[in-house]
Amino acid sequence: MSNKIEQVQKIIDEIGAILIVLSANDQFVSLSRETQMDIIHLASEKLFEAKNELKKLQFENRNK
Repeated sequence: MSNKIEQVQKIIDEIGAILIVLSANDQFVSLSRETQMDIIHLASEKLFEAKNELKKLQFENRNK
């Protein structure tokens, strides 16, 4: 179970890193505002899903 928790934590870290890199990338900045918001929205959704999965796994791990 702790391996799954580590995997989900890694996904969360990677999504955060991707958002940081995108915000500093000239090509990303040159995209339309709508496209930028779509990308950020999608990444935020995935981040939210990963955080929920992490909470679920941690809860299951505590109750074993």
